[in-house]
Amino acid sequence: MNLLVVNGSADLYGANRILANTLGFLQQKYEIVLVLPETGPLVNYLEEKKLKIRIIIYKELPMIARFMFKSVNGLSVLGTRLYKARSWFRQLQQQYHFDLAYVNTQSCLLALKYCQLNGIPSMLHVHEIVDTPALPARLINKYSLKWADQIMAVSEPVKENLLEQANMPRYNEKVKVVLNGITDPLTKFVGNESAMGQDRIIVSLIARIKPEKGIWFFLDAIAALPAAVAEKCLFRIVGSAAPKGEYFVEKLKQDINAHRYGATVCYDPFMNDVSAVQHDSDILVVPSLMKDPFPTTILEAMALGKPVIATNTGGAVQSVEHGKTGYLINADDIPDFVKYLTLLIEDRDLRRALGTEARHQYLARFTMDVFKENFLGTFNSLVL
Repeated sequence: MNLLVVNGSADLYGANRILANTLGFLQQKYEIVLVLPETGPLVNYLEEKKLKIRIIIYKELPMIARFMFKSVNGLSVLGTRLYKARSWFRQLQQQYHFDLAYVNTQSCLLALKYCQLNGIPSMLHVHEIVDTPALPARLINKYSLKWADQIMAVSEPVKENLLEQANMPRYNEKVKVVLNGITDPLTKFVGNESAMGQDRIIVSLIARIKPEKGIWFFLDAIAALPAAVAEKCLFRIVGSAAPKGEYFVEKLKQDINAHRYGATVCYDPFMNDVSAVQHDSDILVVPSLMKDPFPTTILEAMALGKPVIATNTGGAVQSVEHGKTGYLINADDIPDFVKYLTLLIEDRDLRRALGTEARHQYLARFTMDVFKENFLGTFNSLVL
């Protein structure tokens, strides 16, 4: 069977890492054509894995982005791409005769309409919580529900947002929740010691460098730590800018230089494999101010037996058990962030206990085998 896959970017952050895994599952049954708007690390990664996938770069792929709703020019760009893509998708279907389509993320929502026009049953994999701006959010969620034949949501908060924003509860049965899973990263480090027990306690944040990811929330919490606590640590921030957000990387570097504990804070650009950073860390933080759908970095930390401090704004509530595998805090709650950072920094046995339970939870709920079974069970129902 021929499968069309549409994805809106070629980086190797959360949703695209999950896509790389799902393509590995699907290639065993389907002949896959992957459409991307650009080349990038994702393409390189798929080639390294030698997946049997035909990749087509279509630069005019119509995608939904917030900037398009901020100006007449943005809407004009979208309109032009919509017009061009209609005949392009028709020609693509005539060439490959797709039996099914798998559309990854709501940014590629418009591809669902082309699938509908060409008689291709579609599955939309929703990795995001779209709730602003109000009118675009309502339309994006509404037409996701109307145009997709089935929808897979990465967490219950993602499903709830989708139905609530569209105000279409009747589509509840169309949306299935499949929690993500990851390959066990611990196998890379068998026989290697982590940083635990060494002189400095490493606290790491791995994310896009933008305010919504809680980068400056983390810096403010570090600044509020007592000096005797902060000076025991090395605080690491790893990540690169989102498109058009290079300014934030420069601002971060300046703010680290001016920080009260700047000598204990370091920044590193994004790296394709962050598992070594996570392995060498004692504590991982995921302090998103936005509603993070289901952070993969939490699963990676759990798999490595590391305690996590995360905000309760989104899907983290389905992976972090407060007081058992880590701690959940409210967004922008600096006193609680400081409280739990201090607890973990000061108590090695507590770090080990929470990390051990996190590892157990990963093995029971978030392995790649568990994810594969749940994903294929939901995806293959589209064929029936």
